[in-house]
Amino acid sequence: MIRRAALPGILPWILPGILLGLLLASCGGGADAEDAPAPIGRVARGTQTVVLVAVDGLRPEHLSPYGYGIETTPNLAALAQEAVVFTDYVACCTGINGALASLLTGLYPEEHGVGSLRHRGLHALAPSRTTLAELFRDAGWATFAAVSLPQLRPEISGLDQGFDHYLAPALFEGERRTAEQTVLGMRPALARVLSVSRPLFLFVHLADPEARKPAEGADGARFLRDHLDRFRERRPLVAGALARLEEDPLGALQEVTGYLARARGSEEHTALRAAGYDSQVFVVDRWLGALVDLLRESGRYGDATLIVSGTRGALLAPPPGVGAPSFLPQIVRTPLVVRFPGGTPAGRVDALTQPVDLAPTLAEVFGWEGAPRFSGHSLLDPIERGGPGRAVAFCEVASQELRATLDGRFHVEENRVGGLVAWRRDGTRVVPEAQLPPADAARLEVLRAALVDFRRPAELDLAWGGGAALAVRWRFSEGFAGEAAVHVGGSTFPARASGLAGDARLPASGGRLVARASRRGLPMRLELELAEATPGEEGPGEQGPGEQGPGEDGPGEALRLDESRVFLGRQRLDRSLLPRLPASSAPEWPRGPDGAPLPAQASLEQQSGTWWKLRVGQEAGAPDRPVEVLVALWPPGPLDERLEWSAGQELGAAPLAGREDAWIFRGATPLELQIEKTPRRAFGLAVRIDGRTLPGSAIRHRERAFAEPGELALYLPDWLAGVTDPLDASDPGGDRPPAPGSVRIVRRGPGLASAERSALGPAELGFVEKLRGGE
Repeated sequence: MIRRAALPGILPWILPGILLGLLLASCGGGADAEDAPAPIGRVARGTQTVVLVAVDGLRPEHLSPYGYGIETTPNLAALAQEAVVFTDYVACCTGINGALASLLTGLYPEEHGVGSLRHRGLHALAPSRTTLAELFRDAGWATFAAVSLPQLRPEISGLDQGFDHYLAPALFEGERRTAEQTVLGMRPALARVLSVSRPLFLFVHLADPEARKPAEGADGARFLRDHLDRFRERRPLVAGALARLEEDPLGALQEVTGYLARARGSEEHTALRAAGYDSQVFVVDRWLGALVDLLRESGRYGDATLIVSGTRGALLAPPPGVGAPSFLPQIVRTPLVVRFPGGTPAGRVDALTQPVDLAPTLAEVFGWEGAPRFSGHSLLDPIERGGPGRAVAFCEVASQELRATLDGRFHVEENRVGGLVAWRRDGTRVVPEAQLPPADAARLEVLRAALVDFRRPAELDLAWGGGAALAVRWRFSEGFAGEAAVHVGGSTFPARASGLAGDARLPASGGRLVARASRRGLPMRLELELAEATPGEEGPGEQGPGEQGPGEDGPGEALRLDESRVFLGRQRLDRSLLPRLPASSAPEWPRGPDGAPLPAQASLEQQSGTWWKLRVGQEAGAPDRPVEVLVALWPPGPLDERLEWSAGQELGAAPLAGREDAWIFRGATPLELQIEKTPRRAFGLAVRIDGRTLPGSAIRHRERAFAEPGELALYLPDWLAGVTDPLDASDPGGDRPPAPGSVRIVRRGPGLASAERSALGPAELGFVEKLRGGE
């Protein structure tokens, strides 16, 4: 029985955008209505072998089947003679892990959740997502995979889901395996699998074109003359090296590389890089041929479906400067060649297609019932039915912070300064748009609408019941602040948001703030404070009960925000372990007549260097009361910075599931704990005694209170399992306004549930840190 995956939360949101594009395909899409292609032919069903080869950094304009004048891919060219070649195949993600996850699930990165390796808990595919390997395995097939990058290991990527065999480089290898190492390494085990009559799904990942140097050995010099001959006259030393190419190819390569080492950015150096790139492509093609030979030897080739897909393109020249698109055509466009059983049908498809289209194609070919819903469209539509293909393609960067929509002529992308910016597919800016023909202007409107509908960054939704004015300030720890608006009655007003921060004021009559992040995660500092109402802000109801702070005569002396009337979804804040943050300016802790600090229920004091001591219940008496303490580091790092601690007593201590920078400690009063942080970090802290969480004003922080009485400074992490779940509840109270004096905080977005996030272990964290930006 085929397992049904949970429907990704973002899918209902992006489908309207896709449908919009389809409805307007006459003015936008992979092909114009008047140019609708004829069907190529029917695809044979019943194959017993499916081979999917994914190659990183593969550019179609450097491949023979796409008209390249240099013979870099003789084996792929032979395969293309009996295959369907897709000429407008667009990447889903510029990061490798996210791109491969899309290829194997038929979902966009926003849906499957795999993003940058440097974002907490987003590196691995969640178990609830269904891969092609799982679908084939559930149908009774053998499943086999071999990948070339250490970051694709199961403990980092989660891409092994559904594979009986999954071969990956060890972390200590430190870099990619070559195509030769990958194919030869898997050959013995694969030969045994091929010898069995069981149907087989084989996935092979190669990364040679990603290398920033020529192929090893004489192959690295193979294409020097093709690219550098035109520079002979103005580069005599290069001409001399090329003259010795046949007798000493490695020496010639070394000489040319030395001559041009200081000419970075020149035409000659770019040509040298192109020659090296072609050599890597040639090596991949050689081992693709070896894989085809292995299929022939096993008697499976004739009946096989063989798919060669790029994941993203490659940038050979220096990256363009200011004014270039983020989604460069050299990166976004990549090749797809699909050889079906018997080598028919064969031809070319110019329709717009994407890697997410492969999974629904195979689902249609094999008639899988109960398969999960995919975001892609079956490629059998243009092949068998002459359909126009998709109207809109979607692409995201690895961090999922920026996105783009594309059709056959244009692309629209997010820009931090310019908003939604339009480009032609060749990378030139569309300026001015007013001079575009009406049909092209309509295309751009479709792309803009689809992008707005597709992008779902995390958003904070804060509702205030009124009774006094509420000042709200927020600051993100990463990315940048998105749009923010205040809703009062039937009116909407923009809130201030710039850089990482924003602020708003909700009136005494009540209102609602909606603030967005640039990313789907939402690590942020949120500050709430009641303020005197200005004329016209008086609202219904009485002010909420006050909170007495150290040194105050009692409630009513100043406006107080009662934590028992602040809700995270449906959970009261004073029952929650959501971490509080120290106030930037809090009052001095009150002292008695003898000058000594008055007793505190909890205290946080610096000991020496980076170590601090947290005491709970030592000064306030009442021993043996149950205590829970959550400590988290703020701001969170791109990779978790491990929270170090020690205790001189028996404590129940555990990191929050999937994280290293947040721990929960359980014990009884009096409790004492040493914790460590660097100067650039603050402690996010929540102390719960007898089930009730202390306000920050009840905790002494050095000689001051941890927080200003009546003022809240909260740390809203992107996720803390069991802590932030109420924030992300699906029905936190709907659109019903909270009671007067109450605050309800929820957030929405396409992020994974806390339970589906996973942590990197120490070895994996160290490896990712050494990648130096590689994804």
